[in-house]
Amino acid sequence: MPSTLRRPRGRGERAGLDLGTILEAARRFEPNALTMQSVADVLGVDRKALNYHVSSRENLLDLVAEEIFREEFSAVRIEPDAAWSDACRTYALGFARAVIAAGSLGSRLRITGLSATQLLKPAEALLGKLIAAGADDATALRLLVLLSNTALSHALDASLAAGEGERPRPRFLRQSLREAPGEQFDHLARIAADSIDTYGPEQLEFAISVVVGGAVQLLGASDPARVS
Repeated sequence: MPSTLRRPRGRGERAGLDLGTILEAARRFEPNALTMQSVADVLGVDRKALNYHVSSRENLLDLVAEEIFREEFSAVRIEPDAAWSDACRTYALGFARAVIAAGSLGSRLRITGLSATQLLKPAEALLGKLIAAGADDATALRLLVLLSNTALSHALDASLAAGEGERPRPRFLRQSLREAPGEQFDHLARIAADSIDTYGPEQLEFAISVVVGGAVQLLGASDPARVS
């Protein structure tokens, strides 16, 4: 007769908890107000019951950031008939949006959850486009990583600026110019007066265009639209 013995349930299991339930409760709080105790109070369980799934507040913040990114990035779709250049743009814009959605938690992202199928699909589709356009595996991967890093850097930059009353780069530039009155910095002074926005979507579009332009040279295509 087969055994009917089951392993004892852990503390978190006895409380009827799973990671999804914990993260759902955690996302009700602003990051600076999030604690293990506040989540336990919402769920009506002892704080120690969370430890079966989450080791600490820092771990919980990391998991919330990853969950928001996963949720947002899973909506990215690269169409089968898209040109490789358009696929690059779709991927990078989607990546940046997903990081920005995490707000102040974006800096905690380590993107270790890319094993989920919905996250691998955009990467696979983009790699396929680049390889079909003539890239070898190493070049395609390097372009994918470059786009990811470009989007991540912009998103963190934009999130930082959104949290401040005055955008940091223009403020720093004006302050630096005031502290060097005897020096001539004509270009910097003119640019400081122009208040050019380097935090908005135009900056990311510019960065993507530069990456795609470089990729055109690598792939030997004078016009990215000619290579689908």
